[in-house]
Amino acid sequence: NRHNVTKHSDVKPFKCEQDGCEQAFARKDKLKQHAAKHSASGGLFKCHTCVKTFVRPEHLRDHDIVRHSHQYPFR
Repeated sequence: NRHNVTKHSDVKPFKCEQDGCEQAFARKDKLKQHAAKHSASGGLFKCHTCVKTFVRPEHLRDHDIVRHSHQYPFR
C-alpha cells in the first residue's frame, strides 16, 4: 500500500534541485516543504529566539514550547 511505499522504502524519486543539496523524498509534498527552506526568506516561519526556520506554523509553535519555554507538554 501507499504507506509502506512512502514510509518504509528507500525509493525517493523527488530530488531537491538546489545546488549542493542532496535531499530526496518519497513524496512530492515533502519536497515542496523542503524547497521552501531554500527560498529567499529561508523558510516561512522564523523563530524569534534563535535562527531556526520552519515550513509549518505548528512546528514553530512546538519548537518554541520545547526549546524556549522550558515546558514539556509531550511528556
